[in-house]
Amino acid sequence: MKHCRMRPSVKRDEEGVASTVGTTMALLVFLTFMSLIVNQYVPVWMKDSESAHMNEVFGQFGNFKNNLDNQLLACQVARHAQRTCMKITTFTPITLGVDGVPLFASPTAGHLRMNPWDGNVSIDFKYQAGNFTQPVWKNSSGNIELRVLNKYFVQQRVIYENGGILVVQPDGQLVGVSPHFTIENMTQYMQISLSQITLDGSGGVSGVSTEGVRSTLKYLDDTVYRNITSDFNITIFTKYEASWFNYYNGTLFRLFDSPEILAISGTPTNYIRTVYYEVAYNIDQGYTRIRIYNNDDFPIEVVNLVTSSFDVEVGETTGRV
Repeated sequence: MKHCRMRPSVKRDEEGVASTVGTTMALLVFLTFMSLIVNQYVPVWMKDSESAHMNEVFGQFGNFKNNLDNQLLACQVARHAQRTCMKITTFTPITLGVDGVPLFASPTAGHLRMNPWDGNVSIDFKYQAGNFTQPVWKNSSGNIELRVLNKYFVQQRVIYENGGILVVQPDGQLVGVSPHFTIENMTQYMQISLSQITLDGSGGVSGVSTEGVRSTLKYLDDTVYRNITSDFNITIFTKYEASWFNYYNGTLFRLFDSPEILAISGTPTNYIRTVYYEVAYNIDQGYTRIRIYNNDDFPIEVVNLVTSSFDVEVGETTGRV
């Protein structure tokens, strides 16, 4: 007689199934929450942080410009009072980048660098001194540039160059803060006033920290030229030709009360000419040129020219790159 062996019945472990389903659901909720943070919260947070940082940097570059201008003013006042110009060193903090979000977003780094050979500006004209015509040629160079590698906000560079502050990004560039440049209408003639600022130094630093820029005035010449006998020319060799072109064209257009435009030309050399001035730039050759005409009916009589030079140190010596 054969004995039949009964197989044990398999019972469903309902508690185990429920535990597995619960774990899966919890994992899905967690992944959804993480996806929300990574794809929604972090980009918005970082974009706002990077935008706020660029606004902060623009203000810090404004403080740097203000420190240089104050040194110039103090030295000019001392000289006019026939006193010795006491040289001082100013310190301007500049924040390089933005801290990231731990585990979710890496920091946004910036690169601050002193470029002593960039932004070369030359000014030339002639004036009558007694029986002789004297040429004047003045030159300046140097800029400080902060390039921020934004990942969420638009990548930007902020530059201090020849007394102005420029903002540059992929879709355009502009002079955000003007240099010292004015033309006064003295009824029968015009008077031009402007400053040339040379930055001499080296060094650079990268990261997200706040670094210092030290500046010391080392040279100042404040001269008034009269009886101008030629046109007044400014030539700028720069990476930011369009910025300076738009600034000088807009400024001169306002100062001369919207003069009639006589000619406009496009690439490769862009220029605008009126009866009072001509402004041109060429990206291929890297220059912006400004010519103010010395017309008989509205001559240039006086030029107030301030030329100066600063020693500039970027960051600590051990942090230079």
